[in-house]
Amino acid sequence: MVGAVVIAVLYVVPRVVRPIENITAAMSGLAAGDTSIDVPGRDRGDEIGRMAEALGIFRDTAVEVQRSNLREIREGRGRLTVAIESISEAFSLYDGEDRLVVCNNKYRTLLIRLTPP
Repeated sequence: MVGAVVIAVLYVVPRVVRPIENITAAMSGLAAGDTSIDVPGRDRGDEIGRMAEALGIFRDTAVEVQRSNLREIREGRGRLTVAIESISEAFSLYDGEDRLVVCNNKYRTLLIRLTPP
């Protein structure tokens, strides 16, 4: 009985339980959207290391998808800006609370002319 406790304390907890807890914490962070999370245990040659490596690949894929999405958003905003500026009339978009969201330069010029000093 004492031998089993010693094995559990000296081997199982530090080599199995804690690494799995660390990987679980990394999974939770990644699931919450934290793609900067470090995946511990990727250097291990056992099943825990393979789990960590799989999670690391998943994280790396999520990072690349996130970068790709941000690039597409930037490009879309750029195309939208060009399209709005090419409108021959003044253009503006207000939100539900009457705050100006976007406008073109023709609207800006009109707004400046109509604003009292």
